[in-house]
Amino acid sequence: MLKGKDRYEECNQTFRSANALAMKDQTIESLTEQSKNDPDNAELKAQIQKAMEAKKALFPFLSPTERSDYIKEQRLKIMDGIDDADVNSSVAKEYNAFRTANPTADVITLLDKMKSIADKQQAIKQADDDANTLVDAVKEQMTAIAQAGQDAATDAMKEKAADRIKENGGDKLKWSLKNLEWMKEKYDK
Repeated sequence: MLKGKDRYEECNQTFRSANALAMKDQTIESLTEQSKNDPDNAELKAQIQKAMEAKKALFPFLSPTERSDYIKEQRLKIMDGIDDADVNSSVAKEYNAFRTANPTADVITLLDKMKSIADKQQAIKQADDDANTLVDAVKEQMTAIAQAGQDAATDAMKEKAADRIKENGGDKLKWSLKNLEWMKEKYDK
């Protein structure tokens, strides 16, 4: 309905291009940040949902090259901070299982699921690392006390281990576990 090919191309670039999709991503990101400060705001949740639906509707209108580039860019963004091979493997396995179980899922849904899986796996890995660090610290403390050969070694070990847990990792481990539980609840919903 637009007169002139130039005007059509301009509108197409504005509303049906990778740039438009990137703008939708920015809008969703901005609304999501706002909703973190006001998690009970139903209007923000509705705006996020509307923007996500618009993003899903826009994706099929991209050229095949734009679609491929967008998927690659998003996948790299999601997996960027993950250096651990075990976490990469866990993300890949869980993502492939989801994709197999949901063959009709659109690309945007698949990318969102990959992001949630990556976040969850990183939180699990962090909690595991924190727990291992704490256990290693307690073992070192106990070994040092046992080697000292003091008569009150048992009482000192208990005291030192409890102090060590309180001072050097108990809070961090609790925070990691709490964060993991929060993420699990978030992604289960």
